[in-house]
Amino acid sequence: MRNLYLGDLPLSSNETEIGRIIEEPVESLKMDLLKLFIGQSYSPAYFLVNRVQEYVHSDQLERLNESSVIEALQKLKENSGELNSFGYMLIEHQTFS
Repeated sequence: MRNLYLGDLPLSSNETEIGRIIEEPVESLKMDLLKLFIGQSYSPAYFLVNRVQEYVHSDQLERLNESSVIEALQKLKENSGELNSFGYMLIEHQTFS
């Protein structure tokens, strides 16, 4: 079911993030959740967004201006709307003011 919109769904166990589903499941919500909870390898639908979030949440946001980081992140981009959708989600949830 690729039409299910989830926004950003982080999943935690014992207060430690074990993964996240970004915008939509890769296979199905059931299979994606199962993979995350049993510890199977999982990459969210928008891997670039996941990497940017790692920089944001680890207080390394300034590294996003480094040319080597920008070049590496560009290779992960699936489509031009990826980060745009992510930005709207951050605004909607008032992550940044």
